[in-house]
Amino acid sequence: MGDIREPAPKPSLSTEINTSTRVVHAELNKLITARIPLALPPHAKDTSLYALGLSVFARIYIEIEEALDTLADQHALERADHSRAVVRWLIRLRSHGLARKSRLQYDLQSLGASTPPPRVQIALRAIGDNIDNFVHDKPHSLIAYMWVMYMAIFSGGRHIRKELSRAGPGFWPSPKSFASMGSFSDLSQPGYTFLSFDGDDDGEAIKVGFKARLAEGDALLTVEERREAVEAADELFGLCIDIVSALDEEAKERAEVRWSWLQGLGWLGAAIVGIYLTRSLWR
Repeated sequence: MGDIREPAPKPSLSTEINTSTRVVHAELNKLITARIPLALPPHAKDTSLYALGLSVFARIYIEIEEALDTLADQHALERADHSRAVVRWLIRLRSHGLARKSRLQYDLQSLGASTPPPRVQIALRAIGDNIDNFVHDKPHSLIAYMWVMYMAIFSGGRHIRKELSRAGPGFWPSPKSFASMGSFSDLSQPGYTFLSFDGDDDGEAIKVGFKARLAEGDALLTVEERREAVEAADELFGLCIDIVSALDEEAKERAEVRWSWLQGLGWLGAAIVGIYLTRSLWR
């Protein structure tokens, strides 16, 4: 009589997302790696293009966190039992210290960043519409956006901070004007404080807790909900590529210098997603 083998264990949701997004991940990685070195001196004379990108990609973090606020404020009886459990899980994922909104707003203020330009609004509007839809109808899909965006910082924030710090203090706004944020180091200058976390371990415990609580969803979500979350991650990467293209066009139009459209690297959003792509995402 032949051996009866146990079925292979179902992969985790995070593994499913990473596997499904591998191709679009590689496409975006190719775009980004060509640009990151040009974000800093001597190629960039100031932070204006960096601020342009930050103003765009910061909106994704801020809209995610505002969506979580909306979900947290909803009355429990407004949802059916399963949906209520999913929302509770999402709220638990947002542990103390995870949110980036206040730091991003501070960085935008310190850089004097303006509203994202019209040509990137199409992709941003699509992302915002998706998030609104998640809040009302598909809260489980919001996890895809949380996983992609927060792991971008967790997986490579230290690396990109080091790269940005090499621009030197003269490139970044002076922290003296923003003393309310506390002390600063070369790795936490106004302009990229959102890449740092409070505490002695620089966010390591927050990352471990986030991944552990994420794993709770493996048993909670249905097969259909997992599929929709994976699809949302795929779409988010595609929209980020659209944003990259729009920022390239914006940078080329604004440029008063001689070098090519690659100077569009100034946008920080590419660096943010690049962290997710080029560092230890698959660990």
